[in-house]
Amino acid sequence: MKKNIVDLQKRKEHFQWVADSLEGKENELYVERDWYDNPTLISKEDAKKEVEQIRQ
Repeated sequence: MKKNIVDLQKRKEHFQWVADSLEGKENELYVERDWYDNPTLISKEDAKKEVEQIRQ
């Protein structure tokens, strides 16, 4: 369980960083490589939604 909390905290910090990095930039996306090694585009709104979901 402790590992899950640490993983969630790292995930929250990562997506908060993505949201902060994209702040003030219009129509820019962050390219994420997930563990399947497939590129994923993440918008600022997607990153903020992810942070909110993790907080709940």
